[in-house]
Amino acid sequence: MCIALIHQLALQVHEYEGKLYVNPGSLTGAYSSLQTEPTPSFCVLSIQGDDMVVYIYTLEADGTQKTEEVTYSKAKASTGSKPTGAASGGGS
Repeated sequence: MCIALIHQLALQVHEYEGKLYVNPGSLTGAYSSLQTEPTPSFCVLSIQGDDMVVYIYTLEADGTQKTEEVTYSKAKASTGSKPTGAASGGGS
């Protein structure tokens, strides 16, 4: 299983060519000139064998916590299947 961790202050989880890329975002919601209203976020990875669940935690502007999960399987990735669960994107 190949996991690449990227850090650019914006939350993103996506699969490309059989590899899962996880950018946990910024725990503090650090300001960036590219993102004027950052969303604090972090991820927890649960890996068991060929399967992984990425738990995504974000703090919304109204102060509520949002939790999402993305399920990824190495076996399914080799067949071209996409990860299931939360969509990738800037801060969601």
